[in-house]
Formats: sequence, structure tokens, C-alpha cells
Amino acid sequence: MGGEKQRALGVAYLLVGVLLVAVAAGVGWRVYAQSRPQPDVVILVAAIKPDGRDLGRDLTHQLGLALDDPAIALRRLSRAYANSEEAREDGTRRGADLVIWGDATQVACELLPPMPPPITF
Repeated sequence: MGGEKQRALGVAYLLVGVLLVAVAAGVGWRVYAQSRPQPDVVILVAAIKPDGRDLGRDLTHQLGLALDDPAIALRRLSRAYANSEEAREDGTRRGADLVIWGDATQVACELLPPMPPPITF
């Protein structure tokens, strides 16, 4: 009898400990996310997938190498847009300054207001 109670109490302590660690990690991540600087420019790159190859992924990789700047947030999307209205609406909803989308034969790029200051290299 005493062993079962002790084991149940140990399991309860373990569960409370795991819960406290999870809460502390969540609070720590929230504080970190709020304290880091927000990007000045947000660029979304939609999926561009002709013949099974994801050109959006390749473009995001190349832009990431060229635009190595913490003031620029580059985000790759897994979805493709059918037209400019769809790209503009989703880009505005996500707070993007620039949306790159299209297909393999016709790629479009749209600036969303307000226009950020020019980026120089």
C-alpha cells in the first residue's frame, strides 16, 4: 500500500515538473520573440513548381544568401497564387512588403504599400 502511494506521488510530481518546464519554456520563447528586433522589410516567396521542381525554394535560398540582413525577413510559402489579387490579399494579411509569385514561364513581383526605402548593396 505505501509503495503504491509513493509511486503515485512520484508520478504526480513528475507530471507537475514537466508542466512547469513547458510553461517556463513557453514564457521564455514569448519574451525572446517580443524582444528581438522586427524586420524593416518582409518578403514572401510563393511556391513556383513546374515539373515537380520548387523554384520558390531555390529563389528563397538565393535571396537569403544575397540579402543577409536582419532588417529583411524572407519567408517561403508552401502555397502558390493563381493571380495578383490573391497574392496581394495574402501578402497584405501577412504584413509583407513584397510578394514574389508566378509560374515557371511568367514570374511576377508586386510591391505592397507602403513601399520600403530602397535597398542598396
